[in-house]
Amino acid sequence: RELQERLGVSAATVRRDIDRIDEAGEARKVYGGISALDGASHAGVAYARPYDENRDLAVEAKRQIAAAAATMVRDGDAVIVHGGSTCFHLGVKLADRNIRLYTNSMPLAAYLSDHGHCSLTVAGGDLHREPGIIHSPTQATPFYAS
Repeated sequence: RELQERLGVSAATVRRDIDRIDEAGEARKVYGGISALDGASHAGVAYARPYDENRDLAVEAKRQIAAAAATMVRDGDAVIVHGGSTCFHLGVKLADRNIRLYTNSMPLAAYLSDHGHCSLTVAGGDLHREPGIIHSPTQATPFYAS
């Protein structure tokens, strides 16, 4: 979406361009976007950082966003928390709440397994190690429908 908005083009155009750039070896296609090749300059370029790198950036802002989002969740709610470092902080805020939490985030699922009391459902599919998420195009509808 960020690339769509910044460039003013359709999602299909972004996908095709990312495929072409990846095939040309100019960047690397990753789940959710595109990443610069090792050693490349990142100045002014929108790219997907690895989860481990992104998790340590703007931590206080992420905690504030998570705290604000957590105020919208009520006991008994079912909440989908996607992968990503900001979403991880939301999951931490919701860990002890009386809710059902659905996630595709391995880091969040591991945290909630050790520290949470909420009901937890983890998506099935293939593990994408770099962002730490589980993804399956064929399982998305049943997962979100549950």
